[in-house]
Amino acid sequence: MLSTHTQPHSVVFINLQTYKESIVITIEDTGPGVLPVNINKLFDRLYRTDAARNRQNGGAGLGLAICKNIIQAHGGSIYATHSELGGLRINISLPLKKKG
Repeated sequence: MLSTHTQPHSVVFINLQTYKESIVITIEDTGPGVLPVNINKLFDRLYRTDAARNRQNGGAGLGLAICKNIIQAHGGSIYATHSELGGLRINISLPLKKKG
C-alpha cells in the first residue's frame, strides 16, 4: 500500500530509471508541499513538519528516517526537493551492484 501525504484526488507520479551502475526512483505529488525551512529536516528522527502533530494524530516522525537508514545500508541515497507539480519530490538512488 502506498501511503502519501496528499489531499484527496491528488496525483502521485512514480518514475524509475536505470543507469549503468544505479537505479533512480523519483516520487512526486501535487501537494501539499513542504515549507523550505522543513525540507532538509524531513529525514531526521522524530521530526514532524507540523508541531501540532503527535502520535495520536500524526505518526511518530520515524518513517522517513527509517527509509533513509535502509537506503543508506544498501549503498544508496535519498533526498527531498520541491516538486514542480506543487508538492514534494523524493529522489532515491540505489546501486545495481553492492560495493565491496
